[in-house]
Amino acid sequence: MRLTTHGWRAAPAGVLLAAALLTGCTDSGRDSDKPGPGPTASGPSQEERDEKLGREAEAAVGMTGDEPEFTESGVSRVGEGIHSQSLLTPGKSYEVSFACAGSGAAEATVQSKGTTEVKTVECGGAPVHVRVHDAPRRVTIDVTAVGKASGMAAYRIADFTP
Repeated sequence: MRLTTHGWRAAPAGVLLAAALLTGCTDSGRDSDKPGPGPTASGPSQEERDEKLGREAEAAVGMTGDEPEFTESGVSRVGEGIHSQSLLTPGKSYEVSFACAGSGAAEATVQSKGTTEVKTVECGGAPVHVRVHDAPRRVTIDVTAVGKASGMAAYRIADFTP
């Protein structure tokens, strides 16, 4: 998230934030020595869910830690998407694998040498593959949520021998 300040407009926001913080510091009447419901009272936190789904998506594309060498990989929340300008060795062949863990679907796009290949990736961990033959120096990889999809998406670029 990028935070910017716009001169005089930032001052009222700062005053409101300070007031909210001071209000939050007052005694709510609850005995502070007794623990209240924590982040685990209603299940795992968003961060814990993302971490779990991220591991599932990574495993689906072969990012297990003991995989053979690969060129590039990444993982991100489906809603935030993945946007990469990947540098490759010109003339080689590569396989780009995508997976999504969570709910809904994502759209994976690979742009190479003026062509665009689009695949739908169901958020169930099943990987989808796009092969890039006679690769240019740079390919563009994008993964975007379809509708209200949620969860984690992963991609992996590996050498491919046809």
